[in-house]
Amino acid sequence: MGRLLSLKLSNFKSYKDDVNIDIGSSNFISIIGPNGSGKSNIMDAISFVLGVDTNFLRSSSITQLIYRGKRSNENVENDEDSYSSATRASVEATYQKSDNSIVKFYRDVDLDGASRYKINGKSFSLQNYIQTLNNENILVEVRNFLVFQGDVEQVASKDPFDLTNFFERISGSIKFKKEYDQLKQEYLSTANECGDAIIEKKRLQTEISHYTESANKNDKYNEKLDEKQKLTIQLQLFQLYLIDDQLNTVDEEIDNIQTDIGMVEDSLRAKEESYDNALNENVKYQFALKNNNKNIKEFLAESKKLKATTLNKTQNESKSYEHTISDLNHNLDILKVDLENHNDAVANLNDTKDKLEESCKQIKAEIKTIENDRAKFNNIDSNVVSQIDGIKSDYITLKGGDILDKEIQLKGNKLEELKINLRKVNKQIDAYEQLVKEQQTEKLQKEKTILKAEDALKANDHEVSALEKQKKKILANSESLKKKINFDNIKLKNTLLRIDELSADQRETKFEEKQRDMLRSLKNIYPGVSGFVIDLFRPSSSKYNAAVSLLMGRNLYSIVVDTAMTANACIQYMKAQRLGVATFLPVDVVSGKNPDFAINDKKAVFASEVLTYSREFNSVLRYICSDTIISDDLKTAQKLRWNDNINAKIITLNGDVIQKSGIMTGGSTQVNGNESRWNKIEYQTLVSTKDKLMDHVKKCHDSIASNDMLIKDLENQLSEIDKDHNDIKLNISFNKSEVTNISKQIGYNQEKLANDLESEKSELEKSIAMVQEDFDKLTEKRNSVLENIFSDLSASLGFSVLEYENTTGNLLKEKNNQFDLISRDLSEVVTKISFEERKKKSILTSISNIEKAISDNVKLAEDIQNLMDKIDKEINGLNEKSELTAKEVEDIKKKFEENKVLVNDLSTEIDEIKARRDKLKAELSEKESIYDSYEKDRVQLLKNCKMNAIEIPLINGSLNMEATADDEAFDYSIVVLDYDQLDKKLFKLKNKKLSNVEIHKNIKNKLADVEKELLTLQPNVHAKDRLKDLKEKYTKYNNEVVHDLKEKEKKLLDKFNKVKKQRRQAFEELLSFVIENIDSVYKELTVDGSLHRDSTSNNGLIGGSASINLEFNEEDEDEPYLAALKYQATPPMKKFREIEYLSGGEKTVAALALLFTINKFQPSPFFVLDEIDAALDATNVIRVGNYIKKHASNDLQFIVISLKNSIFEESDALVGVYRNQKQNSSNVLTLDLSVYES
Repeated sequence: MGRLLSLKLSNFKSYKDDVNIDIGSSNFISIIGPNGSGKSNIMDAISFVLGVDTNFLRSSSITQLIYRGKRSNENVENDEDSYSSATRASVEATYQKSDNSIVKFYRDVDLDGASRYKINGKSFSLQNYIQTLNNENILVEVRNFLVFQGDVEQVASKDPFDLTNFFERISGSIKFKKEYDQLKQEYLSTANECGDAIIEKKRLQTEISHYTESANKNDKYNEKLDEKQKLTIQLQLFQLYLIDDQLNTVDEEIDNIQTDIGMVEDSLRAKEESYDNALNENVKYQFALKNNNKNIKEFLAESKKLKATTLNKTQNESKSYEHTISDLNHNLDILKVDLENHNDAVANLNDTKDKLEESCKQIKAEIKTIENDRAKFNNIDSNVVSQIDGIKSDYITLKGGDILDKEIQLKGNKLEELKINLRKVNKQIDAYEQLVKEQQTEKLQKEKTILKAEDALKANDHEVSALEKQKKKILANSESLKKKINFDNIKLKNTLLRIDELSADQRETKFEEKQRDMLRSLKNIYPGVSGFVIDLFRPSSSKYNAAVSLLMGRNLYSIVVDTAMTANACIQYMKAQRLGVATFLPVDVVSGKNPDFAINDKKAVFASEVLTYSREFNSVLRYICSDTIISDDLKTAQKLRWNDNINAKIITLNGDVIQKSGIMTGGSTQVNGNESRWNKIEYQTLVSTKDKLMDHVKKCHDSIASNDMLIKDLENQLSEIDKDHNDIKLNISFNKSEVTNISKQIGYNQEKLANDLESEKSELEKSIAMVQEDFDKLTEKRNSVLENIFSDLSASLGFSVLEYENTTGNLLKEKNNQFDLISRDLSEVVTKISFEERKKKSILTSISNIEKAISDNVKLAEDIQNLMDKIDKEINGLNEKSELTAKEVEDIKKKFEENKVLVNDLSTEIDEIKARRDKLKAELSEKESIYDSYEKDRVQLLKNCKMNAIEIPLINGSLNMEATADDEAFDYSIVVLDYDQLDKKLFKLKNKKLSNVEIHKNIKNKLADVEKELLTLQPNVHAKDRLKDLKEKYTKYNNEVVHDLKEKEKKLLDKFNKVKKQRRQAFEELLSFVIENIDSVYKELTVDGSLHRDSTSNNGLIGGSASINLEFNEEDEDEPYLAALKYQATPPMKKFREIEYLSGGEKTVAALALLFTINKFQPSPFFVLDEIDAALDATNVIRVGNYIKKHASNDLQFIVISLKNSIFEESDALVGVYRNQKQNSSNVLTLDLSVYES
């Protein structure tokens, strides 16, 4: 590959005069310099000289490329003269080809915007100039040799379709686009023309077919006229057949309905009888419910009283015994632990005893062995003994044996003394350890006692809290009851005063008394009974008394109930009890209209606005009041009625009435009587209130008395708990003090063990070891000396004299001493075992006593429990009675509800039966009407046949064709039609389950079709001539026009497919290359050079991943250049995200990877990059620098414009750009860095 050696800029942009930029043989050149110095102008110079379009050179016009720098001479007076007078700008690039030959490319521009192109000084056309560059793989059209400032960001931000266009431009497939679009348009246009020609051909075929049919229609015309006549007769006859069939059917249905009505009325009578019986049952259930509810209250009151007195006291005694048993059990646990400790001590002592006895037995055996050995020497001659004694004397006098024996004796005495002291210390340690163990056991028992006492204290606190809460609740209840009593007493006093005021004139009439007695009876039985209208609706002011009395009229003593079912039940009950007659207003069914007009007079209001009532009775209010108006006087009433034209009932305060019809009623009224009536209602209400208040006060007093008993019992319980609480606190305090003292003693004893006795034991053991060592050495020395002295004698005697001396000497004495010491220890252990056994026996006696006390207390607790069970049994008995009664109540309620459901069901069934009866009657009426209708239709059809001379077949009677159709004297009932003449095919259709209506419709459709055909079968005399002309035209059109268009369409399609294939091949060549290489390039760009190679990743490097994919519709599958290109890149160690969600630096790296991959596809000899690192962080700048450094070679020269050290530090050469302030122009310095490489 070739390379760029140098550039020569002459008056180009910011470069004045001639500026040479020598690049030399470097593979990686960085152009550096401060912002505004003219670095990017070098990029423009390279682009300019290599024929790039001026639009890419960062100037508004090509003449702007000529240097226009201002001179720095301040003495220049004319501003125009202060600018450079350059008239031409040029750039010359020196290029070395791969065969080392030099080519100079030259381009300039003058002030007119005209450019010249030269190669090695010879002028060339732009086309030849660019072709020469293309021969060197410097592709001007696709700009494969440079990346402008901002190109990277544009590539990173391209949408998928822009990226596809970018690939088309790079791959060169774009050059086929114009021809592709033109051929496609021509092909589609020709295809449309061919389609139109085929349509015209088909139109001619259709027209030929049409005229062929027209020629054949004349013969059919007469046939269809006959068919029409026959179908008309069949239609009329079938219509009459249908009517006669319907008449027979309806007549049969009328008979059936009349039979059903008789059966329904029989069923209705039976249901009404069942309904009356069910209502009577409900009355019985109501009385039973009332009595049982009273019994339940009595049982519960007795149970509550028994529980509040006897049971609570017994429960306290039971708790006392439970506490005693708990304490005894606690003491028993302590004794059992103590017993276990003594058992452990006895077991340990027995182990020690066994060991000591084994030691005594072993020493006895050793003594016996020594004595047996000694017996061997009993027969020794006295001369031998004398010899031995003589040698021993020599040993003492001559060998210094006396001194050695004395030392051995002293060491032996010392050793014995130390061993005795060690045994003493060991005994003291055992004693202290046993004492500490006992103290720790005692401490643990005390701590358990404390914990148990604290738990008991918490339990007491919880119990006290619960009792206090209960007491507080009862006191609050008593206070609330007292307040209620005080409040009720005040109300009672006021009520009694008002009763006294009203009592004089509140004697009820016999009618009123009877009505109220009846209402009370109904209320006791039926909860849905609310009361009289007069009681439930009252005037808001006494001035409305007279008007409201007239408004209510006969409804004053009407009874308001919740439902129509309740009203029904009340009526049946009144019939059964002969209580008279009453009017009932069920809330769920009564209704009345709301006023649909407004009153514009302050002296009048709607009647509904002057009544006080409960909102649940809104429907009753509407029924009573409707749109009635109450006015202050008659004058206002007349004005409203006639002047304002209000069509409503109007009542005045004085009792005058204007009816809707205009009738007026008035005269003298008894206002006082009306007031007395409302006062009477107030009196009755007050008497009822007085009774309720007195009853409530009595109940409150009873509740307070019961509460006082409960509080007294609670206070006794609290007193007992408080006493127990104090005892437990004292016990806890004492035991805590004991635990503290025991802890101190344990600490002292443990310290004594650790610091004194263990230390003393350790010192003694060390001393014994040292003395024993000395003793053994001295004894060994003595034995060695004696062995030498006695060697000759031992040899002559045949036994060891030293062995004789040891056997008859101190060895037996030592073993006897050991036996005495162990015997003493054994005696002490036996004494201790005896002491522990006596203590154990004492503990067992205490355990037996406590167990007896527990048994006695358990028996007493059981007696108390039996008493509590007995009381519980009584309470449960009362509760059971209450529950049984409640169960009976539930059963009665269930039966009542079931019966209520039965009543509802019967009522519903009665309503349904009535509805069915009414429906049947309506059906009967409807059927009779239908029958008459069919009769009329039949007569009308016969009249039509008579009028239109339609000869329908008859069996009986005849239609006089000469008479008029509306002749009333003609009797059509005698006409009997011959339905055998109906077409048999119609009945076949009926057998196929087609309805009569469908068959009738079928006949009508056939008739209509025939009539329609008759209209279309009008003779056409010119049909044959027209048919001949059309056939000639069709033959010529098919052979010439359509054939030529099809040939043209085929040729265009072949051309289009050829261009399409070329475009696709060019595009796919680049796409395949990029798909194959983009991931490796991106990995190389994103790999962290500081990391070790990873054998699991591609190429052994840890890097990101990139891919490029086509997203196309099925119809674009063979034209990838019409699809969207999806570029995706995932930076290392990050999750996948779409490229638009990457950071600016990540996008730039991804875009560079794509540009570097594309450059590999059609590599140019050099690659010029303008500030591609602008958006990169330091790490990525280093990565890009490493990539360029790695790939810069003799085959690919990199020229990079950059401000980042990490880029130009890797360069082979630097081109420094700076501003010459005096000349107001850019200048350059070049530096070959390769000379500095070691």
